[in-house]
This record gives sequence, C-alpha cells and structure tokens, in this order.
Amino acid sequence: MFQRFFIAAAAAALASTATAADKGPPPIEAYGRLPQSEAFELSPSGNRLAFVAQTAEGRAIYVMEDGKLALRVKLLDKNDGKGAESKIRGVGWADEDHVLVETSKTYNLGLEYGFKHEISQIFVMNLKTHKGFYLFEHDAKKFGVFGNYGYASKNGHPYGYFESQSVEDGRLTGAGELYKVDLDTEQSERVAFDTVNPKEWIIDRTGAILANSDYDTKSGEWRLYGGAHQSPLIAEGKTAFEGDAIEGQGRTVGTVLYLRQDGDNGSDIYEAPLTGGGGKTKLFENLEAASPVFARDTGLLIGAHSGGPHPDMMFFDPHREAVWKGTKKAFPGLNVTLLSYSTDFNTLVVETDGDGDAGTYWTVNIATGKANPFGYAYPDVDAAAVGLRKYVQYKAADGLEIEGVLTLPPGREAKNLPVVVFPHGGPRSNDDVGFDWWAGAFASRGYAVFQPNFRGSTGYGVEFEQAGYGQWGRKMQTDVSDGLAALASQGVIDPKRACIMGASYGGYVALAGVTVQQGLYRCAVSVAGVSDLRAMLADQAEKVEVQSPEVRYWKTAMGAKTITDPALTEISPAKLAKRADAPILLIHGKDDTTVPIEQSREMERDLKAAGKPVEFVELDGEDHHLSRETTRIAMLKAAVAFVEKYNPPN
Repeated sequence: MFQRFFIAAAAAALASTATAADKGPPPIEAYGRLPQSEAFELSPSGNRLAFVAQTAEGRAIYVMEDGKLALRVKLLDKNDGKGAESKIRGVGWADEDHVLVETSKTYNLGLEYGFKHEISQIFVMNLKTHKGFYLFEHDAKKFGVFGNYGYASKNGHPYGYFESQSVEDGRLTGAGELYKVDLDTEQSERVAFDTVNPKEWIIDRTGAILANSDYDTKSGEWRLYGGAHQSPLIAEGKTAFEGDAIEGQGRTVGTVLYLRQDGDNGSDIYEAPLTGGGGKTKLFENLEAASPVFARDTGLLIGAHSGGPHPDMMFFDPHREAVWKGTKKAFPGLNVTLLSYSTDFNTLVVETDGDGDAGTYWTVNIATGKANPFGYAYPDVDAAAVGLRKYVQYKAADGLEIEGVLTLPPGREAKNLPVVVFPHGGPRSNDDVGFDWWAGAFASRGYAVFQPNFRGSTGYGVEFEQAGYGQWGRKMQTDVSDGLAALASQGVIDPKRACIMGASYGGYVALAGVTVQQGLYRCAVSVAGVSDLRAMLADQAEKVEVQSPEVRYWKTAMGAKTITDPALTEISPAKLAKRADAPILLIHGKDDTTVPIEQSREMERDLKAAGKPVEFVELDGEDHHLSRETTRIAMLKAAVAFVEKYNPPN
C-alpha cells in the first residue's frame, strides 16, 4: 500500500509535466530563473510548511497550514533606497509559531576589513501576531548574524541564540558574542563571548550552554570544552586549515558531536562525553563527507547524510531508516532528497529529480502512505527537455581513476556530439546526477555537457582530495581534458567541437583551458573566475590575515610557498593572455565578495592588450552566487549565445 500510492502519485505528476519534443526546447529563461519554489521547512508538528516562492511581484516567504495560505511576507532591503528584494538564503522554525528567514546583503566595510563582505541577517516572523522584525535592527551597537545556535522555551517565552558582533566607534569588536533573543519582544541579552578567538557553542532546549570551542586562527590550535567555560577539556588539536567544529549533541544526553581535522587523514566525526576524560567514538566511517541529522525536539543525533557525489542518508533508529528506504523505493530511477521532516518523522518533504524530472516537491504522509506533489523547481522545463544525466568513469594520464557526470541532449544520439566541458567550482566540491539548471540549458540546445570530478574534488576520500594540492593548472587541469579525450575515444563527443565553461574555480579552469593549455577548445566562458593567483592570494590576505586558515589553505591548494610566489605566474591565465587561442567571455558580479571582480577586469585588460578576442559582461548588484534572477538570466543568455556563436550545436 505504502509504495503503491507513492508510485501512482509520482507517475501522475511527472506525466503532467511532459510535453512533446517537437515543440522545441524551453526558452533560456526557463532554466535561468530562480527556482519557482525552494527552501521548504515543515513546522515541528508537520502541520505548517514554510518556503520561498517566486511570483510576478518577486520572491516571498509563504506559510501554508493544512494546504491553505496562513501568511505571506515579501522581504525588502530597507537600506538600499530602491526597494530591492533581500537575498533569501534559508528558512527555519524556532517553534510552531515562529519562522526564521536567513537573508544576506553585501556590505562595504572599508579598508580595515578588506572592503566588501557578504553579511547575514535573520528575519523573525510571528504567526500569532503576523508581525516580524530583523534581529538587532534597533540596536546600533550590534552588527550582523554570524551563527544560529538553536532555540529554547523559558517561562513561556521562545528564545533564539545567535552570534553577533558589537560595534564601537564604527569598528567591530570581539571575535564572537552569543546573544539570547526573545522572539516575541525582540529583547536580547549577551550570554557568552570571546574577545580573541572565534567561538562556537551548543545550546540545549532549555537554553543551557552544553559545550563551547575556540580556534586560534594564527596557530591553528582548537579546543573543545564542556559547559560555558574552559573546563573540562573534551578535545584539542591543531590543523593548518579551519575545519574543526562542534556539530551538535551526540546520540544520548550528556554527549557532544564534533568534527576534527586529522592531519593527512582528513576529517572525522567523533562523539564524546561532555565531562571530558576521553572515551571518544568515531562515527560515520562508511559515509563519505557525512553531515549529521538531529532530532527536532531533543537536538540529539539521529543520523547523517552524505555530501559526496552519490548522496544518501542513514538513520540509527529502525523506524526512520525504514521510512527513508521506503520513500526512496517509491521513486524508482529518480534522485530523492529529504528536505524537511516533522518531529515525529511521520510527515516528510522530499524533492525528486533525474531523467524527465527537473525538480518536483512532494509531501509524504507516512500514516496514509501517500505522497502528493505540490511544487516544481523549474515548471517550464518539461520532461521532454530534461536530458539524461549519468556517471562516467575514466583514467587520468597518471592512471588515477576519475568519475564525471555526462548530460546528453534530449532527442539526439550519443554519438559525435558537440560538447561543453563544465568543471565545478570550489574546488572542494563535486557534481552528481541531480538536475543542473546550467547543464540542462546547454543540453536542451543540442550539446553534451561534461562535468568532471577531477582530483581535489570532495566525496572520493581524503587521498583523492589531497591529490589536488598544488595542482591548479597542472594535474587538476589535465584531469579535465583527459576526460574529454576519453569521451572522444568512445565516439560520444566530437573533440573538435568543444567549448569550456565554469564558475569560480571552474571559471579558472575555463581560462586555463585556453591559456595554460592550448588547442583544445573553440571558446571559453568564465563566470566569476580567478585569473591572477598572486592577486587572489593578496586579496584573501587583505580580508583576513596572512597567518589565517583561509590563506594557508589557498597557498596549499595552489602550490604557493608565499602569497607572492613567482611560480603562480606560470599558471595564472591573466599573465598568459598572449597565449589565449580561443575567444573568451568573462561574466562577473560587481558585488562578488569571494572572487573580486578585478580578477575579470584584469583578464579583460590583458587580453585586449594582447589583441585577443574577449567579451565582458558585468552584472550590477550580483554576488558570487548568482542570487538575483534578472542577472542570473542575463548570465545564462550571454553564455549560451557565446557558445552557440563559436561552437554551433549543428
């Protein structure tokens, strides 16, 4: 009964989205628009659902109760003077009556703080009063929200615990301050702080501080303590890169879960008693890049999901595990992602995508065994326009086994196809076979899209990730072209009809593909890509400190001995502009705080000085993540038009 209802509902929903292939591909806007709905979160009871939806008036937060609209709020940036929409990053519940919306904005903090930074804020929506407020909005002495540490109910009042920073004489002070905020009255109280090192805390449902940690960014030393003070010591260590962190409570009351960077052995998750004294237990050894899942009522650990290229979940409790396995089986051939769950795990929200499905949202009622589709990520991308995505394996030149994702154009034989090579960003990231709006847009135009998980990607073990250290422009680069050659040898793609495109680190790979490398691609598209590695390192050092985990990581990843290492010139596309052997399109957001737009401006200057063909699209008001719909569409239109010009699909 349980599975039969699921399959019937799935078949009906997906059939309703199917459109005849002879209608032609959907417009580029169908892929470039922000998802029509996203960020779904059930209330603890499962009776209410909060989410973000795109309407004719823009993005808004919706709260549905028993299938009916209970509240709708459109968040606007009050400080830009233009009525622009706030950038919504996530939605959550403090309790049954309070929805919290995470937003962010680009701030220019001046020379002392490395100029632009993307700062988070939280908007609190009260479903009883239908009123809301931004945290600390009436307190000029506090700035931003740098962490959300949970919720508690005390004396009938709902409280949230958030990290912020104090402002004195226009300067930020302290490394981290924890505030208790009454979610009804807006009143706040500082309950913990540190004036030197970054801090993290664990708060239980009564508001008690169960554990805290501090990290010395210069020395790399990290310590975890039980309670609110520096005793007892639970764990300590030293790591070059930031990564040690408190994850939450363990499986039982009186335990803590934490992540430790274990030297050359990568990161591991441990459970230990809050009283200290050793006795730690390693968890999730067989789950790649595990991310813990916690019970909504107690905050105790109940399972984990994998962040690898083959995502999955596991639960300790047999009932939850059975529910999850049954849910996956109900959608054969599709990827199933758990988005939210009620406290009792009897109501779930899941997303499916895959062959013929560009993203469908479902509510799952475990008691009735029914799943109901209620929304679509890309409703204008019909089933016939979703190209098949599959994993492909190949060997790099040095014999390293590598996996990638290949998207095939709908309605075309997988033979001698034009191809767009699309390396991911990060580079600590990976691609999987879930629907990709960018790859989907190109596939709908007749291209195969190849996304290699080159060495340095996550999800394949620590050795594979660390094999990428020092390999920017070197083996990480040839891993990409080795995959292209493997597909060509199989007859799937035509190597003479290839372009390369990417964003962030992927943008660097695209630029390096026609400068560090040559003779491979007809064109290159770089979105917010790095072009000058020495300048990028200098920018990172300016924003933080030379002796910081961020700078230490980038030096190791790039293979630099110092931030001014002249060896970086040999793998910097801007410094090799004279070698560019294909037209280049540069696209960059003016509000990018991750890779500064100067990286693309320098690349444009150097290419023009060398007499090389280049186009540059600057996106007003856009950040590193393509958060605005209008600019995201503009980016995708420009990229598709450029590739079609220099590498026609037919």
